[in-house]
Amino acid sequence: MDVKEGAGTAVQDSIVNAAKKYLGELPAASLLDTSSVDAINPFTRSGLTPEQLRDFFAAAAKAGRKTTPTTESGNVYAVSKAFHALNGPLVVDEYLNKLRSLDASDLQRARAFVEAVALDAELRNRNPLHPSATDALVIGTLLDFPKQLFGFPYACYATDGRESLSLCLYAYRLRTGSRRIVGDASDETLKGVASRLGMTVCSDLDGAACVVATLSDLSLCEEASRRGVPVHVRCTDSELRQLLTKPLCHVRFPCNVSSLSIDDGVFTCGYSLYRDLTLRDAHMDVALRWQAAYLSPNEGGSGASAPLFLDFCTACLGRDALAVLASQEPYEDPEPCWDPTTVQASRKLPPVKDPLTWARRQLASTKSRKDFEGDLVAFQRHFLGGLQKDVEAVSTGGGTRSINVAFETVLRSLPEGFGRPRVLTGNPHLAVERAERRFGFALTRLEVDGAIDLSKLARELHAPDVIAVYAQSLSYTDGISDDVPRVLDLLEAVNATRVKNGDVAVALINDCCLAFSVLVHQPAYRLLDRTTTHTPVLMTLDAHKHLGADKGLSTVVGTKGSLRALRGALRVGARPTRAALVRALANVASVTASGYDTIYRNLASRVKVVEETCSSLSLEVVHACHRKEGSTVLAVHDPACRTQKLLSKRNHKATFLYNLHPLDRTRCQYGWCLSFTPHCLRELDGATALDVFVRDLKVCASKAPSRASNSIVSILMKGGAEEPWLFSFLWAPGLGRATGSLILRRLFTRLLDAGVGKPRCRNPAAVLAVWCLLFVVALLAFARLFSS
Repeated sequence: MDVKEGAGTAVQDSIVNAAKKYLGELPAASLLDTSSVDAINPFTRSGLTPEQLRDFFAAAAKAGRKTTPTTESGNVYAVSKAFHALNGPLVVDEYLNKLRSLDASDLQRARAFVEAVALDAELRNRNPLHPSATDALVIGTLLDFPKQLFGFPYACYATDGRESLSLCLYAYRLRTGSRRIVGDASDETLKGVASRLGMTVCSDLDGAACVVATLSDLSLCEEASRRGVPVHVRCTDSELRQLLTKPLCHVRFPCNVSSLSIDDGVFTCGYSLYRDLTLRDAHMDVALRWQAAYLSPNEGGSGASAPLFLDFCTACLGRDALAVLASQEPYEDPEPCWDPTTVQASRKLPPVKDPLTWARRQLASTKSRKDFEGDLVAFQRHFLGGLQKDVEAVSTGGGTRSINVAFETVLRSLPEGFGRPRVLTGNPHLAVERAERRFGFALTRLEVDGAIDLSKLARELHAPDVIAVYAQSLSYTDGISDDVPRVLDLLEAVNATRVKNGDVAVALINDCCLAFSVLVHQPAYRLLDRTTTHTPVLMTLDAHKHLGADKGLSTVVGTKGSLRALRGALRVGARPTRAALVRALANVASVTASGYDTIYRNLASRVKVVEETCSSLSLEVVHACHRKEGSTVLAVHDPACRTQKLLSKRNHKATFLYNLHPLDRTRCQYGWCLSFTPHCLRELDGATALDVFVRDLKVCASKAPSRASNSIVSILMKGGAEEPWLFSFLWAPGLGRATGSLILRRLFTRLLDAGVGKPRCRNPAAVLAVWCLLFVVALLAFARLFSS
């Protein structure tokens, strides 16, 4: 490692690789066009002024704001307009509390920075997985900071440092096929992250996936270079602080250091750096068996903009201010391991009259994060069930993370030497496919019309390797509900025999992340009200979906003892802070349980009108036989993919679907879906957004074909969207999967690399072409000179 004076620059990839990346990103160029925003240099000693930061955000918003969608699939889960006025000031308070060591001038700048983000609802509470130029500019420019500090061409973000480390180790595991890591066997964090991925820490370089070193000890780099083993560097919080407190400097590593992860502490999020674009590509999980194009650069599904955007504000304070922050004591996570909260039957959320005053009073109290976690779950039990019994719970940063946690606790409860466990499901959320890849269990799909086939389930449950059933109370792709109450009945009957024989009981993982409205309408789906003697029941429910809290808050709630095996396991990925839980409690207390019931009964009734409108227009609803009252997701067949394209021209952002009937290729394989939230009931020129959608749907349906084949020729002839046809090839290995995966990944690499922290080559393909042309001209001139 070589520490050099100066701010440093991000090392650029070779012109050939840069040109290939540029060409791959061309399909995303119009969606994430940042060319209109001038280059800035925020990472100097003095950083930016408030005016410069506000101008940057204004330019980013202008580049990203074509038109706010009239209706879109999820993304905006607004419940009450009052939430923004409540949450914004509380985010400001939380952020400034971390910066108390700054002098008055820098603290004033920090206040101006955070208010620019936290008091703007479009910036504070965004989902960066719905890419826009705004997100690309902020995230890309933020990632320029660690790039130039450590001299790497590529970067990514995660919710904490352990998740960043996990992303890199997972990428090495995929690349090499090896599950062995060379590193410090006494490093509990490294061992915990590796163990979660089924990897082990050892000292033998032969056949190792990688070497994991620290910033302060790179002694193995030379030997690893001779043996051809890549090196990953883990930069701990204390090491980063030591670097930032030095005079303005940057770091350069030996060429065989292929990646680096940065622990959280100075910053809220974790970050990772790469020399090789394909290494970063490897941990971006493309959906191979789901029916919607989807990708996440980290371990979670949906993202939250606030932590990233606030880290950007911190970096823009400049290196002198960062040196002051870094001089504080290294950050120690007070709860690095899982410790489920027990919520007593008697626990209730107290009434709240003035939510903002109440929240500030709670934050000044001695109540712990776990206390507030228990209060939130006590409220959620109005809809999950279990008001009359003790339950166990943990909070996480999102629905995918909650699903991961549910699988982790089931897998950790298995006896040693169990073998490869198996999970039964119907047509699951992508999170299950991703968990299957990361944790190594086998997934058996028992689907009929999108739902779990109960007759097949009853037969498969007797297999000794089955450890869990994953069932959905509401599916994002088609709005169906598995018959979860009946699934639990089958499990109880089978588990009575299993427990009697001393075998592992089959757990039920019930995904309710999106199903709040179904739980309102279907009391039988509140499984925690059921008396279960033998079956561990784990339910997931997002508070940022449908409860309306700011993004980044989900919970796993289970029957007593269901989360016991998780206790003491290292937590990978951030979970909501104490302040975030208080904000959520202030939100829900201002609406009340009866208020949510009213909101979602109104929403479901309006969605029902849309479903009836589709029937009247001869638009076939996907898997209608398994829809339940209260479903807020609607999926519709779309011959030739024409209707969705027409809807998009009228400013409705639906999700396209493909491979809807994989066992019957004669049926229409394409469609679109919308996940409706209370946001679609907002007033627009005297009508709700949902009313506008119904009106536009009638027009678009009249112009779309009623029948068409599934071929690309038919789609193009009818003027439909070709993307569903292309992404349908993700299900099978080959050129189609490679092409679709590349397009998805390049959409996100453009998001991650579109920063304007410095001028950069906008068209490396053109530069490469010019170089090639000059080479050919020089070669011809040389040949002519030689021949004469």
